[in-house]
Amino acid sequence: MRNLLFLSVLLASGLTLAQPGPRGPKPSKKAKMENLTPEQRADKMTAKMKKELDLTADQEKQVKVANLEFVQQQEAIRMKSEALKAERKALVDAQRAKMKGILTPEQQAKADQMMKKRQEKRSEMRRERRQSMGR
Repeated sequence: MRNLLFLSVLLASGLTLAQPGPRGPKPSKKAKMENLTPEQRADKMTAKMKKELDLTADQEKQVKVANLEFVQQQEAIRMKSEALKAERKALVDAQRAKMKGILTPEQQAKADQMMKKRQEKRSEMRRERRQSMGR
C-alpha cells in the first residue's frame, strides 16, 4: 500500500514537472525597449530617474524633455546606421557578383576561403574585445 501511494505521488510530481513552460526565450531588456516608441522610452527613462534620484516636479519636466530629445536623436542615428548597413551590403554583393564574372571557379573557391578566414578572425577579435571589456 505504501508503495502504491509512493508511486502515485511520484507520478503526479512527474506530470506536474512535465507541463510546458513559457514559450520561447524571454526577450532581453534591449528588445523590450526597441518595441517602445521614443516617447515611451523617454517616459520610462524619466520614471526611473525620478525614482532613483528623487527629482522635483520641475526637474522631472526638464529631464523628460532632455530624455525625449536624446531618444529621438538616438533613433535618428540608428535609422541612418541601418540604412548605411543595407547600402554596404548591396555594395559588397555587387562586388562579389563582379568577381564571379572575372575569377575562375578555382579562384572563386580560394577567394571564398580567404573571406571565410577573415570573417572568423574578425569574430574572434570581437569576442576577445567583449571579454576584455567584461561583457
